Amino acid sequence: MGIINMPRMKLGYVILGGMAVTALHAQVDAEGKADRYHAMLLKKPENAVVFGRFVDAWLETGEMAGLKTFLEEKAKAGKSEDWRLLAVFRSHSGDEVGAIAALDEALKAMPDDASVRLARAKAAGNALRFDQALKDLDLAVKDPALALEAGTLRGKFLARSGRSDLAVKAWKEVIAAHPNDQGLVEDLIDLEIGEGMMEEAVATARELAEKTADPYQKALRRLRVAQILAQAGKKEDSLKELREVFAASAEDSWLEREVLAQVGGIFGREEDTGGLKEFYNKLREDYPRRVGVKKEAAKSLMASGEENEAIEMFREVLKVLPGN
Repeated sequence: MGIINMPRMKLGYVILGGMAVTALHAQVDAEGKADRYHAMLLKKPENAVVFGRFVDAWLETGEMAGLKTFLEEKAKAGKSEDWRLLAVFRSHSGDEVGAIAALDEALKAMPDDASVRLARAKAAGNALRFDQALKDLDLAVKDPALALEAGTLRGKFLARSGRSDLAVKAWKEVIAAHPNDQGLVEDLIDLEIGEGMMEEAVATARELAEKTADPYQKALRRLRVAQILAQAGKKEDSLKELREVFAASAEDSWLEREVLAQVGGIFGREEDTGGLKEFYNKLREDYPRRVGVKKEAAKSLMASGEENEAIEMFREVLKVLPGN
């Protein structure tokens, strides 16, 4: 009998039965995904991407409370990696103290595992237990595979615990161990800025710029020095740096435009139109043939309501660039 001629009640049973089978398949698929991600996490418990997918797969058919129970039971009956995974879950739930406790258990099973030391240091740092974190990092940093991450983190926790001098020393040790990794130095500058160590960030950024051989890359790094100086409230020092980069830039280049944009931003934050006008006037005197300065000067005059002067300035630009 075709489905068109099937009685309505039986047709309903068929549809409901099909829906039940589909739901069952979906549940099995979700549970299978969760199992696969769980197996992957036991090899690398701190893998944040896989952990996120594991949680999502679990929640397709279960609840967070059930996941908590599952991981706790696995940890009690399992190995070091089960405790580490439970620690990741607790940290994900905002329970850093519980994460530390789980990692304590993991270390009982694997007392010489430097990666567990590193994981516990991170949890301790999140719980503001910096002295405990630093003790673990002193051991983790001895593992060549973890030395870079552990050393960088060591400097970060020293800075957060108010020991800026030791933080700088720790970061310099990391840099000394990787002398050709300029990207690492840039990352450490970001860390110094993030921890409010602006003078240290300026010194590190300036040192990196001085060591850079490529002229264009050197100019970009000096721009970074100027940005940090401005963030640190050292306006005049920042403008001096920008003026020197401007002198080294080519006319009508991206670098020239970026310098002028940063200058405008520094004066703009203070709404100091008079100071900006004075700066541009001095720059025009020093570089009378640089059209870009005239353009920006004209824009600043327009913004401050000095329209007649702005028009004259634009006329000067058009004499040099009649087709613009």
